[in-house]
Amino acid sequence: MKQQIINPETGRLVNRTGTIGRRLTRMKEVHTDQSRYKWVINQWDWWSTQTNKVRQEVVRSGWWDTSLNDISGNKGKYPLYVMRYEKVLKKAKKIVDKISIAKVAKLIKVKDTKTSISIKKNKTAKINNNWLRKLTASQKNTYKTLTTKTKKELEKVGIKVLVYPLNLTDSGYYISDFALEYANKLVNDTDSYIIIILKIDNDIIDLQKDKSLHIQHSNITYKNKTNLIQIFKKTLGNKYKWNGKQTKTIDVKL
Repeated sequence: MKQQIINPETGRLVNRTGTIGRRLTRMKEVHTDQSRYKWVINQWDWWSTQTNKVRQEVVRSGWWDTSLNDISGNKGKYPLYVMRYEKVLKKAKKIVDKISIAKVAKLIKVKDTKTSISIKKNKTAKINNNWLRKLTASQKNTYKTLTTKTKKELEKVGIKVLVYPLNLTDSGYYISDFALEYANKLVNDTDSYIIIILKIDNDIIDLQKDKSLHIQHSNITYKNKTNLIQIFKKTLGNKYKWNGKQTKTIDVKL
């Protein structure tokens, strides 16, 4: 049994036998999983800043939990029983993300023949080089290799390459489903393809902690899987990482 547990109000570890630890034990609020705790407080802070419009959208979806009212306006103020909100926050996040996906799906529909021809020809969304302005020279070179040399080699063996700028949503998330919606407009169900996702926050590429681009893919199997692995290793060396599983992204460290 771990002797230290999380004080949900502060996030600090406290002794199970101390004053706060004994109180938490009596309340049955004994938690040791810091990753899970951090997720809950991050969602708490996210929901605490949501507008009335977002809350109304959730209500219109056909679901509401009154405990969400406890969170609104209380960013950074976590009760000892904050972990009890985990389930309801997961539900709220799922609904808000679903609403966002539906709205973006409408926006990315091709509306006229001219746009359709342009998109089908280029196979990529328009990329603003200014998004890359904070990358180092080495990072820019890796990105250039990926989007030129690697891309060209992949297309030679029948693997289509898409580039998609994924903007941070109002709810503070990158929703990868948007990239799939985009791909569905450009490729057939049987096509082999990858999507290089550029996460964009305030017009700047967001590499996050791992400093990597996460590439989604579809129908990368058998021979084209072998070709893809060989091409990535040849063009990007140890900057490329993938375990070969269909459920995992291909990662390129910039």
